[in-house]
Amino acid sequence: MEEEQIKLFIENKILESKVEAAEIRSQTMIWAAGFLLAVFGIAFPIFLAYDFRGDSKERIEYAISKMEIDFQDIKANEIKQQESFQKQITKFSTDQDQKNKEDLANIDNAIYNMQSQFKELAGTQLRKPILECFINGRPIEGAVVTLSANHANTVVEIRNAGDFPTRTIHVRIYTNSKNNGIVLGGGDNDWFPINVNDEPHYEKAFDATNIFSILDAKESQTVEFSMDVENSTDETIPVLLKVYYGQPEPQKFHFTIIINSK
Repeated sequence: MEEEQIKLFIENKILESKVEAAEIRSQTMIWAAGFLLAVFGIAFPIFLAYDFRGDSKERIEYAISKMEIDFQDIKANEIKQQESFQKQITKFSTDQDQKNKEDLANIDNAIYNMQSQFKELAGTQLRKPILECFINGRPIEGAVVTLSANHANTVVEIRNAGDFPTRTIHVRIYTNSKNNGIVLGGGDNDWFPINVNDEPHYEKAFDATNIFSILDAKESQTVEFSMDVENSTDETIPVLLKVYYGQPEPQKFHFTIIINSK
């Protein structure tokens, strides 16, 4: 019985010790919680309140003012950039307009030069010599020339009525005379008979030598021929005067010679 009482006594003491330890731990925790509550519940808000009422408010106001100034600076820089960009666009547009005008002027000049060259080339190609022949101031085409013993020479004027010089002049006369003794001569020109068949309707042909080689535009020269009328009989002779002057085809003139041997 005594042993059980001793055990019970010991257990009670142990239980009391545990209760005291638990009370001490609880009190310590309460004190710690109170300290933390005092610090964070009272001191820290006071600090914050003091901080907001003091320098932090000024700093915030300064920060806000600085932000407004920075915003204004950013806005001003944006306006300057827009103005600079607009000036660059205007300058580029002006330069581009000037360049376009210069390009158009160059194109117009090129077109004008090409047109001028074309006109000059076309004009050069279109320009050509035009031969006209006259006897006694009248056109030789279809003319009738009477040759007699007193008037055996005939002067033919060859005129370049075109606007371009001729090349080498070569004159040939075709006749269809029945007189075997008919010959050509006279003046500064020498005529010699040739055998040709390019004009089959004519029996005789004569080439002239010592003739001018080039005939400029609006210029004229003369060629002279004569016939041996005294040794010929009366006759009407169809004549073809052919002038070669550097063109694809020679110029042809038809006229008639009447031989009056009396």
